[in-house]
Order: sequence, then structure tokens, then C-alpha cells
Amino acid sequence: MLASINTENAALVFHASDVHNAQTLRGKCLNFILANFERVSKSNTFEEMARSNVELVFEILRKR
Repeated sequence: MLASINTENAALVFHASDVHNAQTLRGKCLNFILANFERVSKSNTFEEMARSNVELVFEILRKR
């Protein structure tokens, strides 16, 4: 699963890993999102994550 993280699915995987308390996967997704923020933040899945859990977006923005 870690190898399949990309700019289109990173927010979705990050959100799912948060919901399911998968800390290693969550950390990898967060690092990927931070490293690729400009592209990830423009994806549809990032927008969906923002609508369903704004706290995750705030966490990302605080770490930027």
C-alpha cells in the first residue's frame, strides 16, 4: 500500500489511515502530502477529505 501512494490518492489514504489508526501508514501519507503539497492539495480527494475531516487539513497546514 505504501508504494501505491500518489498525488491523487494520498489524502484518501491519509484519511483512511487516521480512521483506522494505522500510524505507520498515516505518517508516510503525511510526509508524502507535505512533500507534494501543491499537487496533492489540488486533487479531488484532498477536497473530499477537507469536507469530511477539516482537522486533518489543519494538521497538514500546521506542519508545512
